[in-house]
Amino acid sequence: MMATSRWLGYVQGTNRGKIIVRMKSLNDTITGDVVFKDVAHGTAAAKIKGKLTNSQITANLFDFVFAKPLPLEPQAGQISMTISKDNSEVSGAWATDIGTNGQCHLFKISSLRALSVFVPFFRTFLLIKRGFIANLKYIYLAFSLLVMITSATSVLKEKIGLTETIILIIPLIFLFRNEIKNFFIITGLKKIGPVEFQEQSIVPVGINQETISRFVQEYAELFSFFVYLNQFFVPRTKALLRILATGPSITRQAFDQYARMLGIEENNIQVTYDVLVLDRCLQIDPNGLIGVTEIGRRFLEFGSRFNQLFPLR
Repeated sequence: MMATSRWLGYVQGTNRGKIIVRMKSLNDTITGDVVFKDVAHGTAAAKIKGKLTNSQITANLFDFVFAKPLPLEPQAGQISMTISKDNSEVSGAWATDIGTNGQCHLFKISSLRALSVFVPFFRTFLLIKRGFIANLKYIYLAFSLLVMITSATSVLKEKIGLTETIILIIPLIFLFRNEIKNFFIITGLKKIGPVEFQEQSIVPVGINQETISRFVQEYAELFSFFVYLNQFFVPRTKALLRILATGPSITRQAFDQYARMLGIEENNIQVTYDVLVLDRCLQIDPNGLIGVTEIGRRFLEFGSRFNQLFPLR
């Protein structure tokens, strides 16, 4: 018999925020959905599928959907969690294929509680992202084609003229702008009849392709990870890491003092510390002193060069 449970909790690590999970269990198989509200990047959703062995859950995350585009979007993830003896809590670790990772803790909630939390948060999001609105442009495309074909062959021929046809086509150009752009990139088409298309350069003025290629090759497999960190870390976290990199290793007490001096809120100091350690930017030596790793120093160097090559406009 399939049993459905709902869980509410929090995630910390590379990302942090609230999480809502709906799980269905049948024998030793787990399936479900998760909605995560990241404090920095907004809402995301994914599907879950895995195994339940005794009190241990091991599952994959897939079919990610994001409320707003991100510089790097995971395509897959994994979770490994343990259910408490009274079946009221679940805790464990998560990770994705872009290097993000951390811990999560969930609390089982009743159906009544789920109605007030889960339904508006989960249903509305998935309806918008995966339902009618996600396919609205294709519905409009089918409608426009039907109207134009009908107007050319039957009773609407005298009512739908050139002006009306243009009015129908203009929204299609906007809705399918990404598909149209990819079409011209793939085909290399630059002219249709008397109309010529100007090629848009994605390289900033003064930066050539060779410079960018050298920049990417220099950081090799760390490049995409550093791009993510450069976008994920807030300015105060970067400033704190830069301060730590200029001196010798420090105590945890000194780390907290630096964080307060930079204006990091008290309840975010521990999270900032955990994130820097999880992302391999900080290390703790046998004496308990905190220092910046080689990866942390390379990230700081990368950030400075990245901002010089691609300044904000």
